[in-house]
Amino acid sequence: YMCNVVHDSAIVDIPFQDMYEYAEVAEKLFTTDVMDYFNAMWDIDFIAPLEIDFDFGIKWGELKSWDFSPTTLKNIHDELEILVK
Repeated sequence: YMCNVVHDSAIVDIPFQDMYEYAEVAEKLFTTDVMDYFNAMWDIDFIAPLEIDFDFGIKWGELKSWDFSPTTLKNIHDELEILVK
């Protein structure tokens, strides 16, 4: 669930096993879907595409940044799986 939204950041609480699905859906939702909505509603075309960053973790101070590499996401997932057990 969405815990908090501040300016252009959202803090979302998800089960770690849903990381892959969440990353795929959220990336599309907060980038392509937003641009498509603005275009459909107000005929606005973006000059540059919207971008999104992801940080995953259990504790706020120990979040790991994801560089959109499948290998990095798997490594983050595996680290979190160890911490959860």
